[in-house]
Amino acid sequence: MIKLSVPTKMDSKKIMEKAVEFFAHKNGLKITEQGDCCATFEGAGGYVRVDVVNNEKTEVTLESREHEYLAKKFAESL
Repeated sequence: MIKLSVPTKMDSKKIMEKAVEFFAHKNGLKITEQGDCCATFEGAGGYVRVDVVNNEKTEVTLESREHEYLAKKFAESL
């Protein structure tokens, strides 16, 4: 299991669009929850959760079990 926090200059909408494209469309995980500030993707016995918090800076938190590699790759893209 891994939990990462990444600061970014992207807005929440763009981050969520990018998360759906990366985890669901490119890597075949199923979207099990999706909102304006969060999404959960599941598949192959694991999950990835993406949470976005907008304060003074935008911060993305990624939590993953069994898909740590994908979570790290997505974090690098932010």
